[in-house]
Amino acid sequence: MRWNNRRTLLLVGICCCAAISCGPSGGFADPPAGDPAAPPAAAEPKSPSDSKPPAETKPAADPKAAEPKADAATDPDVKFLTPTNDLWINKKKHQVGFTGKVARREGLLEMLACPGGGSEYESIIGTTIKRAFPIHAALLAAGAEPGHPAWYDNKTQEFHAAKGAEIEVLIRWTDAKGKKHEDRGQDWIRDKKTGKAVDSAWLFAGSILRVDPDTGEKSYNADGGHMICVVNHPDAMMDLASKSPTSWDDHILEPFTDNIPPKGTEVEIVLTPKLDKKGATDKANSDKEKAETNKPGTTPAPAPSAPAPPPAAK
Repeated sequence: MRWNNRRTLLLVGICCCAAISCGPSGGFADPPAGDPAAPPAAAEPKSPSDSKPPAETKPAADPKAAEPKADAATDPDVKFLTPTNDLWINKKKHQVGFTGKVARREGLLEMLACPGGGSEYESIIGTTIKRAFPIHAALLAAGAEPGHPAWYDNKTQEFHAAKGAEIEVLIRWTDAKGKKHEDRGQDWIRDKKTGKAVDSAWLFAGSILRVDPDTGEKSYNADGGHMICVVNHPDAMMDLASKSPTSWDDHILEPFTDNIPPKGTEVEIVLTPKLDKKGATDKANSDKEKAETNKPGTTPAPAPSAPAPPPAAK
């Protein structure tokens, strides 16, 4: 009987040790917190929601790499034309788009948009594209027919208004609350006499491509700043169809401040040539007029009293 009691106690002790050293799921329990020799045990998740991977650390954004706008990025027909995705074309919709920022909201005005890094002091938008010619080339690919900038004939004393395909200008931007907006370009330009948005259309004037006779080097005049003008200029890539005053004292167009978001707001400009039924732009110039315009010695010249550049914004 004494032996049986000892054997019973031994069996009970073994069972108790086993119960203490085993976890509730049948696995081994975690080692004591102070035991450096014991490897840590992975905790088993109680539910699928507990097994989420740790938050991924995102690399710092590359300021040189521009993210494409949502509308362009999700459109399968859009093709980006620059490594930074700040110029695109949609041949199916005959659209060209490019990005920029609001640079000016009040004061004297010469352009709606100009290449960034130059003439923002006289333009509402400074684009991320540093030259106008890539946009000119994209408009050609989209089917737009260029004409010629406004010019003044010194011999006949006649003013020739800008000609070219009519281009619809839309400006897309997102406000601080995340609401998306799409405005007509005209709605950002105010007529001081009427207090209303300008009603004139923009035309694809095409500026002037010059070739140096000695070096053969080509230069596009609108690269100097006159991308989308609101004042007639002989270098304009796009100009208003209406005639503008030649003196700043008579200048009637200004930024429509109430319709323009804060300075620095990122925008996307979308240009759409107005097409005829055949899918090509209406020719703004007859073949005869083009021939006359392209004659040697008839290079468009600025009006004698062309306005001086407006003062820089304060």
